[in-house]
Amino acid sequence: MPAKIPSQVGLKYGRLTITDERFIDKKRIAFCVCECGNQHSVNVHKLRIGHTTSCGCFNQDTLKKPKLESQNGKRHGRLLITHDYLTGGNKRSVDAVCDCGKKITIKLNYLRSGKTASCGCYRSESVSNKNTTHNMSYTSEYHCWATMIQRCTNPKNKKYPYYGGRGISVCNEWMSFQNFINDMGKKPSAHLSIDRINNDGNYCKENCRWTDHFTQMNNTRKTIKPHLLPFLEEVK
Repeated sequence: MPAKIPSQVGLKYGRLTITDERFIDKKRIAFCVCECGNQHSVNVHKLRIGHTTSCGCFNQDTLKKPKLESQNGKRHGRLLITHDYLTGGNKRSVDAVCDCGKKITIKLNYLRSGKTASCGCYRSESVSNKNTTHNMSYTSEYHCWATMIQRCTNPKNKKYPYYGGRGISVCNEWMSFQNFINDMGKKPSAHLSIDRINNDGNYCKENCRWTDHFTQMNNTRKTIKPHLLPFLEEVK
């Protein structure tokens, strides 16, 4: 005959502590108190083999949805999130303020997908720029300006992680092509392209120049060694 199992009263299995035990219909039943405060009865055998470890609260806890991370302070293009409602699933909305000063409420997935990057002012400026009679819409300077805007404001642009994604932005004045070309002027030579003097700085009049490919390669983050940065700053 199998050895008689000693009393289990006072023993703990998982979250359950046995407070009493009785034989009911030839089955040894344990009466327990769970860590959550609920009372629960279960076959002693199920406790001993690990089949039951709680009143059911453990399964409920593991099935709970993970806590949503607040998006407050996150930037998407020209929009800075000021309040995240943290509800609504796919329709989750946030309040944001645009660089132009306008405040809007918008679906978060529109920002994350890159569908929306401003309050609408960027589109208005783009249309205005296209209608401007600068006659430069098909020039390399205009192409340079347009691609600069895209890689700094559009998360779907493949170069966004290296520009807008790491905090590089375009100054408000240069969101207009006319202001950009007034500050930079036309390229002295067709093979030149725009370069930021401070590779970690933004696109603005004070930090940009037309340079050749060789000069730009010598001014990349990979080229400038970290241990030389203090020296270079002193030289500047």
